This record gives sequence, structure tokens and C-alpha cells, in this order.
Amino acid sequence: MSKGERSFLRYIAARGWAHVLMLTFAMMFLFPFLWMIGTSLKTDEELTEGHTLPQWPSFRESSPYARSVPTIVKPADLSDEKWATILPKLQAVARQRVTTD
Repeated sequence: MSKGERSFLRYIAARGWAHVLMLTFAMMFLFPFLWMIGTSLKTDEELTEGHTLPQWPSFRESSPYARSVPTIVKPADLSDEKWATILPKLQAVARQRVTTD
């Protein structure tokens, strides 16, 4: 065993326990903060399922914020003929905006 190895072992024996103790306390103090950060990133469903870490989101084809409207109501002061020509154009513009933005 060389002199460097012996001095390293002496250092570990003399001060290593203090480092282990400090690392243990550091982890004890950091754990609640890491728990809060992980919990704040979870969705409501993940909170009730009991997962420890938040799941990576799987993106849907349609956005939950842009919902399709089942029926579009014609304005009262617009004629049926004019509405029949305007409606497809409005739907095309809306479809283009939702899919590209």
C-alpha cells in the first residue's frame, strides 16, 4: 500500500463520517422540496392515481382547448342563401387555424 493510499484511507476514516452525515441531512432537507416540485407538475388524474413521479404527457391529435362546435347557429339577420355560401368558408378558415397554430 502506497503512502497516498494510506493517507486517503486515514482521511476517510477521520472525516468521511462527517461527509456521510452531511449528505444524509442534505437529502432529508431537499426531499420535501423535490416532493413539492414533483407534485406541482402532476395533473389532477395523476394525483389521485398515486404515481410518485409525474408521467410524460402524450399529446392528443386535438387540443382540449379548441373543441369542435356541434351545431353552428345562423345569425338571424342573414339570409339562408348567403349563410350557405359563408359557412363553408368560415369552417375552412377555422379548420386551417386550429391545425396550423
